[in-house]
Amino acid sequence: MDGATLADAVRHLADLYDIRGEDGGELRTAVDALQRLSAPDTARLLQAARDDRFEGVHGFSTRVRRTIRDIALVGSEGATSALRARLPWLLRHLLDTSIVTCDQAAVMVRDLGILTLDDLDAAIADGRILKLAPPVADRLRDAAATLALDPRPTILSRARELLDTFRSAIASSCPSITESWIAGDTRRYEPLVRSLVLVAVTTDVPGAIASLAELQGVDDVLHRSGRRAILSGLESEIDVRFAGPDDLGTVLFTATGSHAHVAAITRRRRPGLCARETDVYARAALPWIPPEIRHDTGEIDAAASGRLPRLVSREELRGDLHMHTPSSDGQDTLETMVAAAAALGYEYIAITDHSTNASASRTITIDGLKRQREAIESLRE
Repeated sequence: MDGATLADAVRHLADLYDIRGEDGGELRTAVDALQRLSAPDTARLLQAARDDRFEGVHGFSTRVRRTIRDIALVGSEGATSALRARLPWLLRHLLDTSIVTCDQAAVMVRDLGILTLDDLDAAIADGRILKLAPPVADRLRDAAATLALDPRPTILSRARELLDTFRSAIASSCPSITESWIAGDTRRYEPLVRSLVLVAVTTDVPGAIASLAELQGVDDVLHRSGRRAILSGLESEIDVRFAGPDDLGTVLFTATGSHAHVAAITRRRRPGLCARETDVYARAALPWIPPEIRHDTGEIDAAASGRLPRLVSREELRGDLHMHTPSSDGQDTLETMVAAAAALGYEYIAITDHSTNASASRTITIDGLKRQREAIESLRE
């Protein structure tokens, strides 16, 4: 390995650190010096790094030396692959499929704020993507269209379970976070959730990120900045947006989406710093619009003319017509579900287990269905 090759590896790692929100500038300061090294000098430097004996090696910081040692021990590909594995999923995918180079990915994050597929879609919609070179922008548009066909969604109930679990952990173990809110697709009650998004209120973002990183179930902080952290854990990525008490309303509004709704409200009037979400809409001369209908499909005009629909509340639900028992792919017993439905004030429920021929059926048989019917009749009494 010559000096130029070593310098390229260090530059590549600097870009990866930038993507993760960790300053790669310190590594870049060493690139010029490494490029000027002769092959023999590079060999001596790498051997000193392998032996962890940097006596006589001057001009490189401790972090640069540690990076050179990693490259010496596992090779440039090994060092960069290990760090690439700790990037947000979208950036990792774009790099693995050679849609963007590492320096282009760093620009996407640093200059355009693109960390997730939702971010990429928003950048395409609002034109930020045009700040990239045309061939790169074209490849990203194609990638976004392809990924939209395979978005790896989470069903709504599972998304709420994951985020509720995470919020409980925050409440008990993150004193620097005073409150947290579910946002994104989940707050809009989309049936299929593409991104798990939380808004966390804090006046100490570094402290908040440090405590989040220590939560049980959190494997890594894939990206961190003054306003955001992408966490890996619970077999998912969780996108945490940070707000202060003075801009909670604005951050919650933008983090909830949809992108089209946010853009349409912003065209009426930019939100500015709002402590409450109702203030965001008031600045746009509108009443608060429920998250479930924020799609820019007529809800803004309806709000402006006082014709917003009244949404059905949980208290108005009278029953559930789609319930499965452990005989197919459900979790709770018939008795447990009946008791829970009664506690909710339901007047009726319907058991809709899969048929005996369905792959989701676990133990159901024709005779079993007869016994289940008898059990239902007994519970009716």
